[in-house]
Amino acid sequence: MVTFSTIAFFQAAILAFFAALERVIPARSHKKSKFFYVWLIAISAFGIFWLRVVFYLWISISFAGLIPIGSLPPLEQGLFFYLFYSFGNYWLHRWKHSNQWLWKYLHTYHHAPTHMETFVAFFRHPFEMLMNTVYLLLIGKIVFGATP
Repeated sequence: MVTFSTIAFFQAAILAFFAALERVIPARSHKKSKFFYVWLIAISAFGIFWLRVVFYLWISISFAGLIPIGSLPPLEQGLFFYLFYSFGNYWLHRWKHSNQWLWKYLHTYHHAPTHMETFVAFFRHPFEMLMNTVYLLLIGKIVFGATP
């Protein structure tokens, strides 16, 4: 079984690789806003806490799923889930851009940094993280019954 620690390790390793690559071979040099990293640390602290909550919710919800894939091998589950999650997440992201309320109060925060780098991907409003989690649990657990 994949544990929270394993998932966190691989995500941190991938992030570290791309962040290091970005420092060694930058595409461009941009001036960062004064408090970017202070905000990023605060958002990341919430994100790490929230990731633990999501993982707990995922293993706590006992639901086979409307289209159960939980009996498939983990790699097949992952590929199947990734395709459906990514497709829906693309449209969810477009909705955040086209809906005035979502744009103004949630998604603008993600586009606020004046520069582009790996860490900007995590620069999100905490309520947007919560919204994404509802979508993740809805698709992954309720619809497909995928394992962690």
